Amino acid sequence: MRSGERSITVAYKDVDFDVGYDYSPGEKMVKYYSDGHGYPGCDPSIEINFIEYEGRDMSEYFADEMGYFELEIWEQTEPFDDYI
Repeated sequence: MRSGERSITVAYKDVDFDVGYDYSPGEKMVKYYSDGHGYPGCDPSIEINFIEYEGRDMSEYFADEMGYFELEIWEQTEPFDDYI
């Protein structure tokens, strides 16, 4: 999956919210470059930009629940293992 902004619908307590997020793909590890140093790589990541309900941003009300929304995004989207 390519990087960039996306949106998805996430149900929370039987209410559907529109969640906007940025996705950054992981990067492969490089053991050695030609000059002898390497790069450990990184895992794919997402960052939530907003959580909306009926066009209103509700993000501030879910500050303690961001982990739930992130997990739902990971579970609803295609596997992000193309960087390995």
